[in-house]
Amino acid sequence: PEDSRCYGKVSCLEGTRVSILEAIGSWFCGTSIPQDTESLDTHSMPSRLFWLHGVAGCGKSTIAASVCRRLEGQLAGSFFCKRDQDSRRNGVRLFWAIAFYLAKVNTAFREQLLERLRDSETLLDLTLEMQVDRILIQPLKAVAHPTTALVV
Repeated sequence: PEDSRCYGKVSCLEGTRVSILEAIGSWFCGTSIPQDTESLDTHSMPSRLFWLHGVAGCGKSTIAASVCRRLEGQLAGSFFCKRDQDSRRNGVRLFWAIAFYLAKVNTAFREQLLERLRDSETLLDLTLEMQVDRILIQPLKAVAHPTTALVV
């Protein structure tokens, strides 16, 4: 999935987009899951998903590339969509990239994924939903102690 990463993407110029970059940084640093899940107040918990959205051309990819660079060493991976490139506008590739990056950083997930890949000769012939179930959902469910995942 190297062609879908933030390499070659332009980052925000110094001193620009400061408030949104700080908001994303605060969100990233402040997200944690309490150990005592019985006393969870899900309304006061920070979200594990940061939805960056806006009209075409407003700078979403530039902001995301800046975040990726700031989180280098802490980021498992990235996937940048691009409507005019087949390899970067394909939903199937997005989910395979997520599985790839999770497998790189989590040994237990990698073992579960490899087990499912070995057991499925026709995986690429399955629907997107079934592929996602096999390469992401099933391995994640099988991992005893999953790590907290954050998605931007």
